[in-house]
Amino acid sequence: MTPWALAGPTIPHLHTASGHYMSPLGVFTLLLLALVLDYSSVGEASIRDVVTFSVALPAIADGWSGQWLAQWTVGWLGGALQAGMRHSGSEYMATISGAGMVGVLLGMLALYATFCIIPPKLGARMKLNVPVVGRVHLGKLSNLTFQPGKKAGIEGVSDGEAPRRLCVKLWVCAAVLGLLWPLAMGWAGDLLQFEINSFAWVWKPLPNKLFGAP
Repeated sequence: MTPWALAGPTIPHLHTASGHYMSPLGVFTLLLLALVLDYSSVGEASIRDVVTFSVALPAIADGWSGQWLAQWTVGWLGGALQAGMRHSGSEYMATISGAGMVGVLLGMLALYATFCIIPPKLGARMKLNVPVVGRVHLGKLSNLTFQPGKKAGIEGVSDGEAPRRLCVKLWVCAAVLGLLWPLAMGWAGDLLQFEINSFAWVWKPLPNKLFGAP
């Protein structure tokens, strides 16, 4: 029996007519473009992060979500979290669902990544309408960024000084969210699925337009 056969619940794939947004060559092309864009430090850091993340996320989701790597990751991570709860000293908490914990963590990561790609000026002005309390400023959430330091354009980080290297934080978020997105539930899950669908709709034609990749 293969390791991924024990990986827990099956992850549904993207709900499209063909089951995929892009061909395998299209997925490969988008991922390669995202890697080159990020490594070359093209343009301002804040804009580059948005473009790189929006290209990489749907490509990873379309190419690997629901495949054995995603199944194995869910099984391993969910099992590790369950093992931790079994040793927490609470019989009640020991019954918690491993996949459920992964889903909650994934939703939090989706919200974090969303705040990271909000443009600096927009994030500084955004407020949430909270019942009873009224309009609440986002505070430090508006300063979240994939880049080291504070968000470029607000304090401290110069866009033109980015070294030529991959942004590890960005790629970890894109890989985890792309692999496991169906496990994110509630509003956070809806937001993540909306981002994947929207980004895929924007970038899907690019491989064919640039390189003739179907």
